Amino acid sequence: MLLPHRWTTATAAAALSVALATTVSLSAQNADALYSSGSSVKLLNNGNFKRTVYNSNDVVVVEFFAPWCGHCKQLAPAYAKAAKKVRDSVVMAAVDCDAAENKQLCGQQGIQGFPTIKVYYPMQDKKKPGRLKKIPSDYQGERTSEALIQAAQSRLPTWSVTTLTADKTTVAKANIDEFLADEDKRRPAGLADGLPKAVFFTNKPQTAPQIRAMGLQFHGRLRIAVSRDPNLAKRFQVPSTPTLLVLPSGTSSADEAVIYDGELKRSKLIAFLEEHALPVGAGKKATAKKDKVKSAKTDAKTSDDRKNAKRSADSKIASDKTQREETTDASVIQIRSQEEIDACLDGENPCFMALFGLVDPLDGDALKEDMDNIEMLRKLQADDRRAGGPFRFAYLRGTDADQLAKQLDLADARPTAVIIRWQDRLYRPFGGAFDAQQLARFMRQTVSQRVSSLPLSQRPRFGPLPLQPSDRADDQGDDTKDTAEEENGDDEVDEEQTEHDEL
Repeated sequence: MLLPHRWTTATAAAALSVALATTVSLSAQNADALYSSGSSVKLLNNGNFKRTVYNSNDVVVVEFFAPWCGHCKQLAPAYAKAAKKVRDSVVMAAVDCDAAENKQLCGQQGIQGFPTIKVYYPMQDKKKPGRLKKIPSDYQGERTSEALIQAAQSRLPTWSVTTLTADKTTVAKANIDEFLADEDKRRPAGLADGLPKAVFFTNKPQTAPQIRAMGLQFHGRLRIAVSRDPNLAKRFQVPSTPTLLVLPSGTSSADEAVIYDGELKRSKLIAFLEEHALPVGAGKKATAKKDKVKSAKTDAKTSDDRKNAKRSADSKIASDKTQREETTDASVIQIRSQEEIDACLDGENPCFMALFGLVDPLDGDALKEDMDNIEMLRKLQADDRRAGGPFRFAYLRGTDADQLAKQLDLADARPTAVIIRWQDRLYRPFGGAFDAQQLARFMRQTVSQRVSSLPLSQRPRFGPLPLQPSDRADDQGDDTKDTAEEENGDDEVDEEQTEHDEL
């Protein structure tokens, strides 16, 4: 009687083993049914998630899904289509949260429903200059390929690529001489010759997402720039556009430039740039060495130094508290000199500058509106101080405002505003209605860094920047040509280019 019993137990065990194997197989098939191995969607798991998302400079979009989820199945075609379109600039990936090995990962990412889409985008780390950190953001937009593409590429930062010009009248575009001198805080410490540099010469009015993605990929190893300036092209003997050239570390003249003469395909461009970029980790090693020396000096402080530091900190806290309490006397200065601009820009605080036009003293309505605007700025400053906010406030008027606007390529409309974070070499123009609600929102968005800012290569100056006679003639011709390009150019890389892995 025992033999049949043993046979039954063995059979049951075998049957259970087959059932489990079948379940695992079906689970894998379900995952593959959403995104096949040939798809542009990269399948992530607990083993490669950190490497792909947090240990790379890429913008990464991740869909957290379950194979049985109906909404996930509906989303899959649009998500796969978007992934194919942006594969040269953004990584689009997916995680099967129904798989046993991924359950902990999905829990760590706070996933509570399916599908959940998160965008992980890089920002400059203020605590570690030269480094990047990844910020996760929930995607709440439409589940269409177009909306997904727009959301993904909008996270490619403008600061990853520098816009170059020979024009000395603007600081919104990097002056070529400053760029070649490598006067840039993102350069890793300890590199005496600075970074090698690559310049794309183009007539396209907008920088392609693929180029901005390259700027991220080579961050800390090679600086990437674009130029639409024909005078700069002439200086570097560029015969036509598009043209890519590289200036190795420590070089600055056209004679030393290496011009790329291959196909304009991303894979081949990357291979060319890799030949001239610093090795991976070179910047980090230099920064780590500096941090180690700094740490040793800090550890060597005496107890008296610590006591003095504590007294100084206590004094600063008391001073800051007093400053916040004195909100009723908040003043907004009118900038009339370079020293006053410097006072607003220096330090860690962002500088909020309002730009006003001249007011006719005989126009009563205009005078009242102007006084109301100044009072509104005072109230914004008082509210900011009361909340312990970071801003410094100032304003310029008339010609002074116009000259600053020209340096920053701001619109002609008055009144308007701009926030400058000189420590980070970034600025953000205001584009809404000049009222308290819109300005407060503008300030909140800038502080939270939910929106992109523009790169700033030189310190803004009071009055016009020095202009040489030759520049005046060149600028007059360039403005007309650039305007025509802006009107006639295509803002996006066309579909054919994207499909063929070309820029």
